[in-house]
Amino acid sequence: MGYQESERTDKIKAALVLAQTETQHGAVKTKKNTHLRNAYATLEDNLAVATPALNTTEILLSQGAGDIIQRGNETVVTYWQVVFTRLDHPTSGQWMLSTIEIPIDKPSAHAVGSALTYGRRYTLNALLAIPSVDDDGNAAVGKESPLVKKSAHRMRKDGGDDLYREIERHFREAKTIESLQMLGKTYADDIDQMPQALQEKLREQYDETRMGLSS
Repeated sequence: MGYQESERTDKIKAALVLAQTETQHGAVKTKKNTHLRNAYATLEDNLAVATPALNTTEILLSQGAGDIIQRGNETVVTYWQVVFTRLDHPTSGQWMLSTIEIPIDKPSAHAVGSALTYGRRYTLNALLAIPSVDDDGNAAVGKESPLVKKSAHRMRKDGGDDLYREIERHFREAKTIESLQMLGKTYADDIDQMPQALQEKLREQYDETRMGLSS
C-alpha cells in the first residue's frame, strides 16, 4: 500500500471534509461472500456513495491499473498488479494518490480484471474512509437495496474447471491470512457462479488453509 500527495493539501483536504459529511452514512453491504460467510460493500456500492459527494465538492476521482510488476527468479516468479485511486482538486492543483499491489497468478485479462476491482475498492476506502453498513431497513421488509447493481460474472473461456483449479491452488498456497482474505474477496463473484459442489470444495480448502495459518 502506498500514498503520495501534492506539496500542499490544505484546499483538497478542506473539500474532503465537506465530502465526508455526505459519505459518513456509509456504503450498504449488498454482496454476500459465500466462502468467507460475511457481507461486504462492493466497489459499485462505494462509488454510489463517493462519486456524488466528491462531485459536489469539485474533487475529481480517477482510478486505474498501473504496471504489472514481476518478482522472483528462474525458479519462482510472482506477478503483482499495481492499482491506483487519485483525487484531484482542479481549482488548486492539489492531489492525493493511493496505490496498492495485488498478487495475480499471471498477466491475463481475467487476473488483471479481478485485481483491478479489488484494488479500486481498497484504495478508494483508504482515501475516503467510507464505512460499510448493514442494510437493516431493506432486510426487514424483504426488499433489495437501491444501491444493488448487478455486475457481470467473469468466467474464463476455457471453462469453470480450470478456474476452480486456479482458485483452489491460490487458497492452498496462500502464505498469510491477509493474502488468503484478499484472494477470497477477489474471487467472490467467480465462486458464486460455480456449481454448489465446487463452492463447497473451495470453502473447505479456504477453511483448511485458514486453520493452518492460524495455528
